[in-house]
Amino acid sequence: MCIISVCTLFIFTKRSHIFLCPAKLSKDVLKVLKARLCVFCRIARREEPGTALLPCEDEDLVCFRDIKPGAPHHYLVVPVKHMGNCKTLKTEHIPLVKRMMEVGKAVLQKNNFNDLNDVRMGFHWPPFCSIAHLHLHVLAPASQLGFLSRIYYRINSYWFITVSVMQVSFAVGFQL
Repeated sequence: MCIISVCTLFIFTKRSHIFLCPAKLSKDVLKVLKARLCVFCRIARREEPGTALLPCEDEDLVCFRDIKPGAPHHYLVVPVKHMGNCKTLKTEHIPLVKRMMEVGKAVLQKNNFNDLNDVRMGFHWPPFCSIAHLHLHVLAPASQLGFLSRIYYRINSYWFITVSVMQVSFAVGFQL
């Protein structure tokens, strides 16, 4: 558990409390602390026994089921290395996003879903993402999204951006 106040970072562990002043920590130390506290980093390191990883052919990515599925097939594709949310993506991250899409498609096909025209893939736009670690939502069949899921994963809304729109934005030189 982590509680952040204005002047002090409190990290409570099972054995002790660590009190740190963020102003005195280097950026590298803060990155390490964030990665230790990030649930997706723990899942990628296989430290969350309740989360089963799905077979993934890319060693830099992991895939698992969403804990609150919005569709019959709802998976998250996550980089093993901690990355910020989709707003931090730059042009050089296009190959990573493409690999994330390919992993999502492969997982769907391994789970006997082959209609790739009925798939929704995208990212929640900050501040509407609950975990500050890049993760691609893969939802299928998109035609079977429930009422709330159709709102929550609405194509190119203020809170959810599809991969196709992100790719077009990069193609025309627009940085997110």
